[in-house]
Amino acid sequence: MKITTKKSSLNWGILLCCLSIFSLINQNVYADPCSGKAISIVSTPQAGGESVSITWTDNNVCIDGATIRYRVVGQSSWTFYQVTPYTQNATITGLVPNSNYEFRIQSFNASNSAGMTPFKNFTTLCGTNPGVAQGVQSYPIDGSSAVVKWNPISSCVDEAVVRYRKTGTSNWHFESINPYKDSVKLIGLEPSSSYEARVVLKFSGNSSKLSEFSSFTTPCGSFPAPLTNLMATVDPNNGVILKWKKSNACPIDEAVVRARVVGDNNWMFFPVNPYKDSVFIPQIPANKSIEWRVMAKYQGNNSPLSDIHVFQTNCPQTPQAPDMINQNSYTDNSNSPSATLNWSSDSSCPVNEAVVRYRPTGTNNWFFHVVSPFSNSTDIHNLMPNTSYEWRVNFKNGDNLSPLSGLGNFHTTTPLVCDTNFFVNGYATHESAPF
Repeated sequence: MKITTKKSSLNWGILLCCLSIFSLINQNVYADPCSGKAISIVSTPQAGGESVSITWTDNNVCIDGATIRYRVVGQSSWTFYQVTPYTQNATITGLVPNSNYEFRIQSFNASNSAGMTPFKNFTTLCGTNPGVAQGVQSYPIDGSSAVVKWNPISSCVDEAVVRYRKTGTSNWHFESINPYKDSVKLIGLEPSSSYEARVVLKFSGNSSKLSEFSSFTTPCGSFPAPLTNLMATVDPNNGVILKWKKSNACPIDEAVVRARVVGDNNWMFFPVNPYKDSVFIPQIPANKSIEWRVMAKYQGNNSPLSDIHVFQTNCPQTPQAPDMINQNSYTDNSNSPSATLNWSSDSSCPVNEAVVRYRPTGTNNWFFHVVSPFSNSTDIHNLMPNTSYEWRVNFKNGDNLSPLSGLGNFHTTTPLVCDTNFFVNGYATHESAPF
């Protein structure tokens, strides 16, 4: 550059274009590579929350392009946006709604770059859909509860929904947080179980995308987890093996099985102590639908009951024992008394015969009476008067006899006779006369 003076006049030589003269005026301006003219910057977040429009002014001399670097405040990495061919505006998309950003602009030409502008800020608007929950973490409290939390969000969210499930299963559980907060306590979890959770944010009825997975494992708690995978195997004589599985590796002291005929009110209980994963019940009502459940115990604490499992029993080859006998059997008052004996069975399975055995009480030998075809009652004749009897009955199918019933009793009556004096031809006699 050549500079001369004449009569106090200053003549300038040929100016080289694109001198890098930078003169920062304030945080709203910066210098371009060629002119040094201040450039005013205006940023305008756009509706939808995912874009911003940035404009500035300059003399547009010797500038080939500009680079805008931007990031969410607090993050370390920049994202770069190139303005080429050069204009005095740019629209940046793909931003996170309701987030505070900082940015700087740097112009350049083929041979030089201007300095970067001071930091400028803008905050994106609330989007049509909320942003994805960030920083989701989860940790167990005890064997049955856990906390899920994520990074705080100040606005643009009015509800959160946490979905969670046991790892490897398909069914989700849902926990709604309304009014909104950035954490939730999950309860009713199973001890010693792995879970995964995700978060959805909601705003004005619109939902965000799902967050990343967050996983946790509950420890063994004071209360055992429910037992699962119930199975039943019925043998030909209606013994049944009931089986189940533990849902985790936590210790169990005892199991308690309850079973009943479907429709009945009363349960039968079968403790399994020490604990194992099955129990054998040798006799259960035949030809019935049986429902059962099982519960685990540990240090005096009970698990929830398992789901109900139903199985069907068979008609066994060996009949079941009679269920009830009549303890007040009818007897007549003849010289050779008879008695009517009754019984019943809870089984709906067919029976071919009933075999009654009876004897005077205190004697050893039984008398036998076969009821064929089968009936629920029979008459026993030619009994001794005024005698106590005991009796039992069992059922028969072919060569298969059921267990004996309980012991029944009855007492035969004394024939009604009268001893009186008869006068025959004026003489008194003493005879027994029946009435």
